[in-house]
Amino acid sequence: PEQEYFSDGITEDIITDLSKVSGLFVVARNTAFTYKGKAVKVQEVSQELGVTFILEGSVRKAGSRVRITAQLVHVATDSHLWSQTYDRELTDIFAVQDDIAHAVVTEMRGALMREGSAAPGSAQVTAEVQSAVKGRSRNAEAYRLHLQGSFFLNRYNAEDMTRAIGYFHRAVELDPGYASAWASLSFCYLTQGVNGWVPVAEGAERARETATRALEIEPDLAAGH
Repeated sequence: PEQEYFSDGITEDIITDLSKVSGLFVVARNTAFTYKGKAVKVQEVSQELGVTFILEGSVRKAGSRVRITAQLVHVATDSHLWSQTYDRELTDIFAVQDDIAHAVVTEMRGALMREGSAAPGSAQVTAEVQSAVKGRSRNAEAYRLHLQGSFFLNRYNAEDMTRAIGYFHRAVELDPGYASAWASLSFCYLTQGVNGWVPVAEGAERARETATRALEIEPDLAAGH
C-alpha cells in the first residue's frame, strides 16, 4: 500500500505515452483504473471496452530498486504477443517506460495493423515515443515526487489537493524545468478555485502563472494548455 502511488503513477504515464502515438486507440486512465484491484478476465475487459489488446503488469519498488513486469495480451487468441521483466535502479525508470511503450507500439502495429515492409521503422517508433514524453523530468527524485503528488491529486478533495501541491512544489524545486509538474500545479490551483477551497481569483491567478511557466518550458505540452 505504501507504494500504491508509484504503481499508479507508472501505469498512468504509460497510458499517456501510448495515447499520444499515432494510430493507437487507448482507453482513458479513469476507465482503465476501474479494474484496479479486481480479479477480472481479459476477455470480459475486452468486451466491455471494445479493445483488441490488454496491457497488464505489476510494479514493485524496494528502496532504489524497481521491478516492473509487463505483458501484451491479444485477447482473440488468448496469447502473449510480448512480455518482459525489468529489474532496474529507480534512476532507470524513464528508460523502462520508454522500452515498454516502444515494445507495445511495435508489437501492436505488427499484429493489429498488419503493417509490412512499408511499416514505420524502429527509428520512427522511437521518435514517436520520445515525442510523447515531452515535459518529463530526468530527475528520479523529482519524478517520484510528481507521482506522489498525482496520487493525491486524483483523490480530488481539499485536503489531498493541498498535499498534492506540496509534492509538486518540491518536484519543481528539484527540477525547475519540469514542465509536467508545473502543469500539474496549475491544475491543482484551478481545482481549488473552482471548488471554493480557496478564493476563485487566487486559484485562477496561481493556475495561470504555473500554466504559463509550463508552456515557457515546453510550448507543446498538452497539460499546460
